[in-house]
Amino acid sequence: MWLAIVVWVVLSALVSWLAHRQGRNPGYWLAISLVLTPLLGGVLLMMARPPAPQGDTNYTITHDMEMTHAKCPHCAEYVRPELTRCPYCQGKLEPNTALIAERQAEKLAEEQGLAAQLRLNRLISVGVVVGIAVLIGVLLTLR
Repeated sequence: MWLAIVVWVVLSALVSWLAHRQGRNPGYWLAISLVLTPLLGGVLLMMARPPAPQGDTNYTITHDMEMTHAKCPHCAEYVRPELTRCPYCQGKLEPNTALIAERQAEKLAEEQGLAAQLRLNRLISVGVVVGIAVLIGVLLTLR
């Protein structure tokens, strides 16, 4: 009985450690694993969406602006890439749509990579659950 409890806690701690490595709250995932089961906690962790970036919200706004806008070389304000004159400082600009298209393609490739990883995690999770269900079914029929 004690061995089962120790294994349960160790596996729950492992799920918590994996959550921490993914940038998630380890205490939250430890509680989930202890209350449900470590296996179910691990499966839910693998199926969860990637965490949103935390910290300064200006980083997100600036990052998104860099994907769709260009920086004015005169005043460093973000402007639409097709403009020929900056609306802030009235400085002359050269349209640079190729750079913006390249940045958007990089962002799309990154999002597709994350989506592929999420699909793989879900597939592995379903396989683990089905495998355990089959194993339990086999064990019950042998009894």
